Amino acid sequence: MINRKLFLILFSGFIIFMIFNGIKPIQPLFMVEVGATEIEVGLIFSFSSFVSLLIRIPMGAITDRIGRRTVIMITLFFQFITTTLFFFVYDVAWFYFLITLQAMSTPLFNPAAISLVSDGVSSETIGRIMGIYYTFMGFGRLVGPIFSGVLTEYIVFRQVFLVISVLPILGLLATTRWKEDQNRDKNLQTQEAPKDSPMRSSFTRILQTRNIIGICLSRITWAIATAVLYTIFPIWAKTDLFITTSMISLLFSIMGAMDSFTRMPIGMIASKIGFKKLLILSYCLAGFAFFIFSVTNVYHIFIIAMVIFGLAWGIAIVSDGLILTVSVEPRDKSFAIAIGGALFTLGNSVGSFMSGVTYNVLSMSAIFQIASGMLFIGMCTLILIIKEKQFIIYARSSG
Repeated sequence: MINRKLFLILFSGFIIFMIFNGIKPIQPLFMVEVGATEIEVGLIFSFSSFVSLLIRIPMGAITDRIGRRTVIMITLFFQFITTTLFFFVYDVAWFYFLITLQAMSTPLFNPAAISLVSDGVSSETIGRIMGIYYTFMGFGRLVGPIFSGVLTEYIVFRQVFLVISVLPILGLLATTRWKEDQNRDKNLQTQEAPKDSPMRSSFTRILQTRNIIGICLSRITWAIATAVLYTIFPIWAKTDLFITTSMISLLFSIMGAMDSFTRMPIGMIASKIGFKKLLILSYCLAGFAFFIFSVTNVYHIFIIAMVIFGLAWGIAIVSDGLILTVSVEPRDKSFAIAIGGALFTLGNSVGSFMSGVTYNVLSMSAIFQIASGMLFIGMCTLILIIKEKQFIIYARSSG
């Protein structure tokens, strides 16, 4: 059963992911409307990802010390600030600041929330609990693009951002309705070795964990590929293929739907099938989806590709998260999640920069083929590095 505290955490996460995925497809289009070139769009996303990369690891290290609930409230507050300020943007230079501020705040949520919902969960129920968590976040990915897509049919982009700015307030209200377990935080802090700094000790332990290395390296390749989809695809679809903004948002909603409805069943069967096998399958499906993108300009085929990629993402987010969660000690969990997120951000930065620079040099077919190749590299990395015995041991000891 989902208790009240867990439900409120999940609701806050749903709001955060709804906002992030609701504005993601229209951000590049709004930038172009204001006057940004395709190269500038790529540079803006790349710059924001790089700045986010710099703060994710240190923030992950201090999440338990400042309080996970505080981190979630900070994320929601900055979501409110950034979405509101988008309404007032008339100069491309402001996008560097706002996109960066948003990129800095949004990734703070996952390490805090995942640690909150997974602490003290046995190896027998970890799959189900994380499946519930990722399903709620997936619903945000589903609802967000639909919500923003419908709004674009009636109001202009900057007004869409203003309407969406109301959502973080709902999340903040939900977050104030539960309290963090201070005794648990004190217990975690006392686990740290007294002779070393907590951050250095955690970092050393994490670097010695083979599975975390494999997850981080493969995440870079996944992030490079997805950056192509989020950075350049909306611009290409609208300017070259004359697809409307609402229809572009619908594509992302379809992806979000498949992602959302996949997470719960995958969480329930992950322990039986094997986390590694599922993660490898997700990379195969994702690579196939990007190959489809590379060989067609037909909207209905795009739908098929988004369905496949959504399925792949749903499988990946659960199996990837489970491997990372159960491969480290509880005291290192937030930090390990932050490191994994930082490497994903690095891939996003590289992918966004690559997309913007190559958009007018290579065909979209070639760009999608490169993305597909990156996913193949990620799959090979998983096959060679991930060891199932390692996280089975940690799963048993954490129950």
